[in-house]
Amino acid sequence: AAYAALFFTWRRLFPFLGVSQASQIIVGILPLWFLYTAWWGDAILLNIYILLALTVSWLFYFIWKERLWPSALLLILILQVKPQWAFPLALPLVLGRFRFFAKLVALVVGGYLLVALATVLWLGKDYGLAQYTAYYRMLAIAPNKIPWHGPGEYIGYDHSIAQIYFYLFGYADAAWPIVRLIKALIIAPLALIAIRMIRRNQETQPGPALEAYSAHPFVKKQEEGVM
Repeated sequence: AAYAALFFTWRRLFPFLGVSQASQIIVGILPLWFLYTAWWGDAILLNIYILLALTVSWLFYFIWKERLWPSALLLILILQVKPQWAFPLALPLVLGRFRFFAKLVALVVGGYLLVALATVLWLGKDYGLAQYTAYYRMLAIAPNKIPWHGPGEYIGYDHSIAQIYFYLFGYADAAWPIVRLIKALIIAPLALIAIRMIRRNQETQPGPALEAYSAHPFVKKQEEGVM
């Protein structure tokens, strides 16, 4: 059900973003998914990441539409489970919607603290505080506690760039600086795109992204009740 919901969610989001052809591409590569063992592993194990991907997709939509309360509720939910999946929170900054970003952060922080307070009161102060303390300690040390596999063994998804480097070239003191450089080169284009979008929004104020969104045929049909 989550896979189907994820597909139909993005089938509506792609036209919303002006890339309708992406839906056809996904349908075209569907046979490859049946050959992809990780897909079957997720389906058999009922991996939570599929539900997270669906939740984050809805979050992306609500943030783009500047729907404050639905965005905040989804972010609070995501932060309880996998905080690294809250990355759509950066979207308002990329689009130059700083006032909405400030409101959203304030609402999410307040809601998260309320959930934490309710958890502590329900479970008891000692157990509740110990639970959150252990959780944040785990988040802080998680990158350094992932089991590594040596050359010749299975290369998992965790720290995959580092594992691929070790597999190809072996362990060396220079490995980590090189791996960080590779990651920086991969992320750099995203940063340049974000800066370009922020400048474009600032030059074409007020509200260019929102005006473009409102003028989109998909949105007009939705507002008229056609879709």
